[in-house]
Amino acid sequence: FKYNLKDGTLIKKYTLHHKDQAHLFNDVVVATNGDVYVTDTISREIYRVRYDADRLERFYSFDGFVALNGIAISHDQNRIIFSDEGLGILSLGLKAKDLKIIRARNRSGLIGIDGLYLYRNSLIAVQNGMGVARVRRFYLDPKGEEIIRSETIDLDHPRYQIPTTGAIKGNTLYYIANSQMFRFDKQNRIFPWDQLQYVMILKYRLK
Repeated sequence: FKYNLKDGTLIKKYTLHHKDQAHLFNDVVVATNGDVYVTDTISREIYRVRYDADRLERFYSFDGFVALNGIAISHDQNRIIFSDEGLGILSLGLKAKDLKIIRARNRSGLIGIDGLYLYRNSLIAVQNGMGVARVRRFYLDPKGEEIIRSETIDLDHPRYQIPTTGAIKGNTLYYIANSQMFRFDKQNRIFPWDQLQYVMILKYRLK
């Protein structure tokens, strides 16, 4: 969905009509030129809305993907960086479409990433698929091809109820602490209001 930020008016919505295939648009990133890139978790594809074309199109797919999620864009706007439940963190050239796995000594620590953001020469990841929810910072080498070290920003916060996505403004990370993703019964009915929580946004000042 594209909205006017001044008055909240819905400008346009971009819809897939592939009834023969399941889809789940998950995370989104906007390039400085206005192009939008979206991960599709179920179909294991990346979609794009080009600013000049203003329509949804399939940008990249790969059978080796397991489940795509968080997505960011490099500072030079030449590559997108995204998470996959099986492969870890990858980058893809926007012109050559060359796919690279960002190397790490312990790639198993890169699974379960939901939100993913680039800050200076590091990646900020919200992880909720590793048993214990946490926010991690992965520092990259100068070429952005390898994770050289990592640190925990927050771990198992008492307000966590499946933390998911967020955004970085300036040097501050804002992210959803309690998405309450599975707060529904076996009939897919959302729990009553008295069993739900108000949305909690946590913030963390990045150094």
